[in-house]
Amino acid sequence: MEVSGLVDVATLAGLFVVFTAASRTFPQRFSGGTLSDGVFASIVRTGVLIPAGIALGFSMGLGTQESVFTGLLAGAVSTAETVELMERRAERGLVHSRISEVSSLGEDLFAVAALGFLSSQVFGALTAVALSIGFLGVRGRFDRLISGISDSEQVEVFLGVSLLLLSVVLSSELEAGAAAGALAAGLLISRYPEDVEILESLKPLETFFSAVFFVSIGASVDPTPFAALVGSVLAVFVSVVGPALSFASLRLRGRNLHQSFLAALELGSVSEVVLLGGLLVLGTGSPVLSASVVAALGASAVSSYTSRRSSRIYSYLVEYFGSVEREGIDASDHTVVLGYGEMGASVAEALENPVVIDNDPKRHEKAGQNYRSVFGDARDPSVWEAVSIDRAEKVISTVDKDSVAELVAEKGGSSQCFVLTGTAAKARELETEVAATEEQLSADRAAEVLEEGLDDGFSDLRGKLRNRLSDTT
Repeated sequence: MEVSGLVDVATLAGLFVVFTAASRTFPQRFSGGTLSDGVFASIVRTGVLIPAGIALGFSMGLGTQESVFTGLLAGAVSTAETVELMERRAERGLVHSRISEVSSLGEDLFAVAALGFLSSQVFGALTAVALSIGFLGVRGRFDRLISGISDSEQVEVFLGVSLLLLSVVLSSELEAGAAAGALAAGLLISRYPEDVEILESLKPLETFFSAVFFVSIGASVDPTPFAALVGSVLAVFVSVVGPALSFASLRLRGRNLHQSFLAALELGSVSEVVLLGGLLVLGTGSPVLSASVVAALGASAVSSYTSRRSSRIYSYLVEYFGSVEREGIDASDHTVVLGYGEMGASVAEALENPVVIDNDPKRHEKAGQNYRSVFGDARDPSVWEAVSIDRAEKVISTVDKDSVAELVAEKGGSSQCFVLTGTAAKARELETEVAATEEQLSADRAAEVLEEGLDDGFSDLRGKLRNRLSDTT
């Protein structure tokens, strides 16, 4: 395929990637503290990394335009990757995800403004931002307009593609740049009920064009020492320095340790808007475009690694900072549920106003959406103080470890305890109301085990708890 044909294919695919990434955002959730914190984190990140990237470009002998692109590569993150991470982990709507979504979308707006400026100076920048914000503002009316058109998947695909093409043509005519049109079109259908059907119908095309875009742009790479060096430095900026800045800025805003960490973890990939802009403005012959592909690959690898090792990295942060902010819960005659996995969540649902303990940041935040929740390890005495264990009526542990079961039996004191153990021997040894292994809580044994141990103190929970445990084992 000739270079011009390759560029055309990559451009079309890139426009679709930007469009679908914006369409998967959820602006309705942007409000209050998450909005201001996300914007602040974005300002700090771009305010530090874009000048650093521009300085890197000039130091490598690049011209003004290419140095500006180097700055954008360093400072803007990928909305597509951010949304993909939170959807893969089923974390849409959690506080840290709303913050990272605001940050990534804000940096997309900054990127299209910069591309508009390169296209038509101040007029282009203002038009690019106005187009995106304007489409975002009228998305409710657009939703009502299309809601009764058709239930046909073919029609929905046609609507989505037509909207993208019309918006790109409009933004190009207004000299705001094609990337601004793709972003604006995506924001117009971002997460409205009827529009979700359009998004679902576009998923096969999204997968296809995403692969085409990155393969096509990768095929244009000239693997020079310059591309390797600059790309590697940019990858460090995006995937290491950027998340560190986001983490620090959120801590300055008063966010706790685990919210700041998880939000920063989702902000570590190169922006697809900037990659598309580089292809459109610089062309395939630019060394910066080659460096951008190296940066995208490197940042993606680092982001994947940190995501897999997130628990270990977080434990290092806890050790470094010495402690985790923990607000005590003033409660009495309550039930403490240790562990918010599948069984713990089901048990908590069967209770009235339980207090949950979990040492996983994501599970803790999910628990906090519905119940009073304390983050921490059961081995930390301050955790038990925070849940007012001395005034608790019942303690239910769903963590199948003997060491934890022993600790719960000890800390429970005068409270009535149900504990899940790792071995049958430990279940027989512990002097608690109920002690059982997970195997003993199979569907046919749950009722029997619970009936044996649930005396008067647990009688009010017997039916609900038995059913919940049966359903989850």
